[in-house]
Amino acid sequence: MGKVKRQRTKLRGKSNANQQEHPVSHQSAVSDNEVETRPEITLTENPFGNTKIDLSTLATRLMPSADEREDDRLSFISKGSIRKGNQQLKKKDKRKLRHEKWLEKVDAIQQTKKRQKERMKRAKTPVVGDLEPMMSALPELSEIIRMSEEAGKRADKRRQELGSQSKKNTLKRKQRQKLLDTEKGRFHQVLRHTAFKANPFVTINKHLALKIQQENQTDVDS
Repeated sequence: MGKVKRQRTKLRGKSNANQQEHPVSHQSAVSDNEVETRPEITLTENPFGNTKIDLSTLATRLMPSADEREDDRLSFISKGSIRKGNQQLKKKDKRKLRHEKWLEKVDAIQQTKKRQKERMKRAKTPVVGDLEPMMSALPELSEIIRMSEEAGKRADKRRQELGSQSKKNTLKRKQRQKLLDTEKGRFHQVLRHTAFKANPFVTINKHLALKIQQENQTDVDS
């Protein structure tokens, strides 16, 4: 049995044909509808005449502030903005760099999750076992107090020794003035000495040699 074909009707073609057959009637119908639907507009007064607007409440800002522009710039990194100094990177290098940054972020997230998981695991794990070795290894309170007192006594003794040494080495004002006058008179005597006037360097060398010999002799005798 053969296939029955249904005849299709072309509605769009018929409407176009009707328009072509009766163009005058169609245009008149459209113009009549337009005239009927158009409302008549008459302006007798200003519609915004009774409206009061406070200018202080208006905040008009055409350009964003410097901080907002900086936030927008930092919040977006385009593919073309990835540079290495002043040198423009290739696409392959850019892709590699973005991949490395992505791996760093993923690794940081994984490490954070791992630390949180370990912390929760340690919190849930009870302390079991014999605590006697740990308690015996810790010093008692009396021993800690005794050790701190001994350390304080040693520190006080050391401070006293340093203070006595500083007092011994420190001269009074009259003693310093007397020593200064003595050294000044000795210096003038050296300048007036005939041997020093004849050859100062030889005289100083001989004096130093005799002084060293006297100190060595004193050490041997003692």
